[in-house]
Amino acid sequence: MNQPDERRRYQALAGYPDLLDRIEKVEQYASRLLPFIPRGLPVYQSHGAVHSLTLISNINRLTTSGLQISYTERFLLYLAAWLHDLGYIHPLSIYDRGMHVELSIEMIGRDPTIQSLLSPPELSLLGTIIRYHDTHTDLGGIREETPSVRTPLIAAVFRVADAVDLGTDRCPEEVFLLIEDGLNEHSRRHWQAHQNITGVSISYPVITIHVHNPENPFFRRRIIAHLEEDCMGANVILKRYNLAPVTLECKKEISYHH
Repeated sequence: MNQPDERRRYQALAGYPDLLDRIEKVEQYASRLLPFIPRGLPVYQSHGAVHSLTLISNINRLTTSGLQISYTERFLLYLAAWLHDLGYIHPLSIYDRGMHVELSIEMIGRDPTIQSLLSPPELSLLGTIIRYHDTHTDLGGIREETPSVRTPLIAAVFRVADAVDLGTDRCPEEVFLLIEDGLNEHSRRHWQAHQNITGVSISYPVITIHVHNPENPFFRRRIIAHLEEDCMGANVILKRYNLAPVTLECKKEISYHH
C-alpha cells in the first residue's frame, strides 16, 4: 500500500547519479524475476513487485527528519526492498517458507547481473539486512561492518518497513472469493485478518493502522501480535541510536484513501 509516484520514489538519491542508476537497474531486473514467485505459498500472500514498491514507500516515510539515514544506507534499504524475497522463486520455499531468506542470499550471491551492479561490501551488507528481516532473528546480534553504515539500524528500519505492508493490496478480497474454497483454515483466517485493514499511514515515530474493526480477533492475533513483536525488536536498536521508538495505533475507519 502507499505506493510512491514512480518519478519520486528515489528522489533522495537524485544527487548521487551512480546509486540512482544502479537502483533503477536493480528495479528493472527484479521486476522481471518477481512474477515467477509461485502462487503455491502457504497463505498465497503477494510478495511481488507491488510489495517491493510499498516497502520503498514505507522506507521513505519512516526515514524522516526524526530518523535520518545516509544516502548509502538508503541505497541499501532500496536494494533490500527489491531483492529480499527472491528466495520465494525457488521451489523449496513452497515446502519450507522459512528457507526463503537464505535462498534469497544464496541466489543474489550467484546471480551475475546483481553481482555486476554491487560491490562485495554492498553485497555483504545487503545479505545482513535480508537475513535479519525475519521476525525470529535477533537484531541485537548484528555488528557494524563499516563505519559509514549503521547496519543494525537499517536492518531494524527494514524490518518495520516490511512488517507494515498490510491490508487488501496483499490479500485482495476479489482473489479471496475465488480461492477461498481451496484455502485451509489457517490461510483463510490470515486473509480475513488483512481484509480488516483499510490502510496504513506512517508519520515517524507513529504508525497508524486504519481498520474496520479494531477488535477483530483474527486481526488482533495474526496482525497486531506479529507487528508488535517486530516493532519491539526494532525499538531496542532505535534506542541504541538515541532514536524515538516506533509506536502503533489502530484507528477505526469505514474507508481510507491513500
